Amino acid sequence: MDPHKTPDRQKDVSAKLRRFSSVSGDLSRAFGTRYGMHHTAARAVMELMEAARRGTPLTSGQLGDLLDLTPASVTALVDRMLAAGHVRREPDPTDRRRVLLIVEPAAVQLGHEFFQPLAADLSVMMSDYDDAQLELIDRFLRDSTAVVLKHLARTG
Repeated sequence: MDPHKTPDRQKDVSAKLRRFSSVSGDLSRAFGTRYGMHHTAARAVMELMEAARRGTPLTSGQLGDLLDLTPASVTALVDRMLAAGHVRREPDPTDRRRVLLIVEPAAVQLGHEFFQPLAADLSVMMSDYDDAQLELIDRFLRDSTAVVLKHLARTG
C-alpha cells in the first residue's frame, strides 16, 4: 500500500467531497430563495447561464437531462421560466428543427449579483495554489464527477 494513501485520508477526502456537494446544492436553493424562484428553476437558470458562458445554448431536452426531469416536467418548468421572463426560445441557427433556450439578460444579472462575490472569494482562495496544484484539483474534480455520473447511471 502506498504510504501516502491511507484509508483514513481517503475517507476524510470523501467526507469533505460529500460536504462540498451538499453546500454546493444549497447555492441553487439560496439563489432561488433570494429571487423568488423554485430551486429547480434556479438550477435551470444556473445551467443555462453556464451553457451561455461556454457558447453552447441548451435545448429543453438537454436541460431536462441535466436536471433529471421528464419531458412533461421540463416543459412545465420552461413555461414557468418564460412567463417569469428568465428565458426565451430561439430557433437554432444551425438546425431550424431545434429550439434553444436563451437566458435573458435580467436573469444573467441576477446570477452575477448573487454569484460574483463567491467567484471573487474563490479566485482569492485559488491564488494560493500553483498551476500544478490547480491541475491536480481539476483532474480530481473531473474524475470525481465521472465516478458520480457512472454511479447515477448504474443506480438509475
